[in-house]
Amino acid sequence: WGLATQVWEEEPGTRGKEIRPTAFGNTLLGECDLYLEHPGTYWALHWKIATNPLKATTWGVIFNRPAARFSQEQLLQELVKIVADSGNRRISEASLKRDLDIFCRSYLQPKKKKGLFQEDELDCIFKQLGLLRPTSVRGEFELIVGSRPSLPLEVFEFALLDHLEHEGRKERREVTVEDLLYGWNSPGRVFRLSEASLMDRLIELSAAHPKRYQMDETVGLRRFILEPTAMSPLSSLKSYYENLTEPANV
Repeated sequence: WGLATQVWEEEPGTRGKEIRPTAFGNTLLGECDLYLEHPGTYWALHWKIATNPLKATTWGVIFNRPAARFSQEQLLQELVKIVADSGNRRISEASLKRDLDIFCRSYLQPKKKKGLFQEDELDCIFKQLGLLRPTSVRGEFELIVGSRPSLPLEVFEFALLDHLEHEGRKERREVTVEDLLYGWNSPGRVFRLSEASLMDRLIELSAAHPKRYQMDETVGLRRFILEPTAMSPLSSLKSYYENLTEPANV
């Protein structure tokens, strides 16, 4: 889980035998939230695992799918094809099925049973994010698109900056709203934000930090512009914890 959420990374030249904390891991767990007490931490970890193609391929495939609904069997076949096309023969179908089971258990909220406390089903912080639910069809699930009221603005900003940095587009200093909503590993995809909610957050960011960001809707093209004074992803993440005024909501 540490490698998948990018809290840890492999030491170069050790072939995975040694690991060390990443800059993200040091910031999140070393400085800000060692005991995973704050909702923003859950969203930050969700962001990092969903955008980690090497260690969490299943996460990336699911959250970047245009279709919100999927069955485990349907998705398993998609994953098998992706692995086959990549030429990686070390990943078996059984391993992919196990990853898919883990994904579903990680995000599905436990079923309520009268008089029973299902402690074993409350083992993953991602269950609290409200991103996945079963449909009325047996074995079928649905990713939930919404406004994400528990997603702090600073963590959204962190994800936005992290996305642009990894896409190599931060230097261009602008990105279309459509790219942020529908692009691969974009905040809109990974957080499953509605279009209205994404726009609200971009407008809120530009209003809160007019020296860092601007919204441009001229000529019918909606663009989000980063000024040279924009923060780094980790600085933005730190600001979330510095601005906390209420006790942890667990």
